Amino acid sequence: MFTVFVAGLAGDLDRYLSREEIAPKRGGIAFRQSAVLLSDAEFTEFVTALGELLPRFAGNEATPDRTRRIVSTVLMPDG
Repeated sequence: MFTVFVAGLAGDLDRYLSREEIAPKRGGIAFRQSAVLLSDAEFTEFVTALGELLPRFAGNEATPDRTRRIVSTVLMPDG
């Protein structure tokens, strides 16, 4: 299952990089990894906050000044 997810990410990035004109910095391409120390309750709060943030923008209508951007997340315990 995770392999399919990662393959999808790789495909998305490959499609972007295959475009005639690319500008990764201007396009906002970013790879980030952060480790946070959270109790189970804090983790639930964190996931809930993420779940509330993304829908605020997911419903935006397409306009000439908007670019479709893919946001992917992987959450897992360390070790």
